[in-house]
Amino acid sequence: MTSKIGVDESGKGDYFGYLIVVAIYTDENTEKKLKEIGVKDSKKLSDVKIKKIAPQIKKICKYEIIKISPEKYNSLYRKFRNLNKLLAWAHARAIENMLKRRKANIVISDKFSNIATCSSNSISSSLESKVGI
Repeated sequence: MTSKIGVDESGKGDYFGYLIVVAIYTDENTEKKLKEIGVKDSKKLSDVKIKKIAPQIKKICKYEIIKISPEKYNSLYRKFRNLNKLLAWAHARAIENMLKRRKANIVISDKFSNIATCSSNSISSSLESKVGI
């Protein structure tokens, strides 16, 4: 059975709110259930629809949340000195936490950099020392 972990972030600002990174686990069964409730690219869903299906998604899927406060964001930014490195670190933590709970055949990350292969290479580098990939 094919299993996947997908990871994405919301809120990249260091002033207005939290940076949230979520890793979600799916397999063939959960993917079928997600399609049945109307899950698709969030850009193709209304806010009303997203609010309606969000509680259902939480019941169907296993997920890990990394929540970084503005203060922590600023501290991490001083450490990494680069938003893409900070995002790669946060994505890697979410993936790592999920892998402790569920093994997956595939890991998918949203592209958060326009630099070719920066997102995947940065996440891989952040994970290598922890999970031995």
